[in-house]
Amino acid sequence: MGDKFNNIEQQTRALRRCDEQIYQIFDSILNVSIRGYDASGNITFWNYAAEQLSGFKPGEVMGKPLNEIILHTEEAERLLAILKEIDVTNAPYGPAEWKVKHKSGTEKYVYATLFPLRLSNGEKEFICMAVDITGQKQLAKERERLDRLRLIGEMAANLGHEIRNPLTTVYGYLQLLRNKQCCPEHRNKFDLMLAELDRANKIIIKYLFLAGNKATDKKPSDLNQIIDGVMPSLWAKADKENKIIHWAPGNIQTLLLDEHEIRLLVDNIVQNALEAVDQGCMIRISTFMDDARVVVLKVQDPGPGIPGELLDKLGTPFVTTKPGGVGLGLAVCFSIAARHNARIFLQPDFTGTSVFVKFSANGNEKSD
Repeated sequence: MGDKFNNIEQQTRALRRCDEQIYQIFDSILNVSIRGYDASGNITFWNYAAEQLSGFKPGEVMGKPLNEIILHTEEAERLLAILKEIDVTNAPYGPAEWKVKHKSGTEKYVYATLFPLRLSNGEKEFICMAVDITGQKQLAKERERLDRLRLIGEMAANLGHEIRNPLTTVYGYLQLLRNKQCCPEHRNKFDLMLAELDRANKIIIKYLFLAGNKATDKKPSDLNQIIDGVMPSLWAKADKENKIIHWAPGNIQTLLLDEHEIRLLVDNIVQNALEAVDQGCMIRISTFMDDARVVVLKVQDPGPGIPGELLDKLGTPFVTTKPGGVGLGLAVCFSIAARHNARIFLQPDFTGTSVFVKFSANGNEKSD
């Protein structure tokens, strides 16, 4: 009888070791987020990749319900329904796309598979293996955005030149009539018409900057020096509106840049930030090298942030958060960035909005 019990105990320990080995394997997989749940959706396992994906450490999540940690309400309800389904069918679910929530509040996307796992004690856990596809989705959205910009840019280049020619003629004759002494009582009306033509011309110029085939004059340049040249006008505008701009240049590499276009990009981004904040607020501009040794321009404002439904659409012509805005400023910035092999990221958070312009390492010229 004793041998029989010893054998059972040895088998039990062996099964427990198998359980431990399975989870050790899960924990050692660094590029796949692996999470465990019980039938109620409480978290039972959390590997290192899950921590990197979510921002939560295992000690912060173990035993807590999934809807408190990683998912939106509708996604949590969907996952709980799937857990109940595979509890009955014992069949895996997926792979499928999910939207999850990072600790910082930002959204991420994963491609995940769920399956049941029977443990040695007879209990069942549910394993979710997920791969972060946020970068791929962002890249796909960026391509769609650039495709739209290219199409509009081609139309703009053709229409812009055709429209500017008659506008120039009208503008010239209005100036002549305004300066004549025959109708001084209408001078204010002439001034208004000339101002509106100037405004129309500026909109056309912005359209021309959307053209994907617009010629650029790139030269090895110091991004910090270009920003230095823009700052006096930005400081003057901020001072007039009782706002503050803090400029912190970092130690960065030389880049191949079209100075005129980059000045316009910086001016548009900072102008948007100034319009988003109240009096007394500070806007922070900085440059630095990120972990991938890529030059980054960051503009951070403490404004009200960007509505989630508009975030993916910003940078598309005619989409704007400003009353009376044309919606071309950010579209121009995205076009300029594309011509410089750079990417723009908008990151709203609890403290406002940060705009990142990341210049590709392929466009860098090494500093002396």
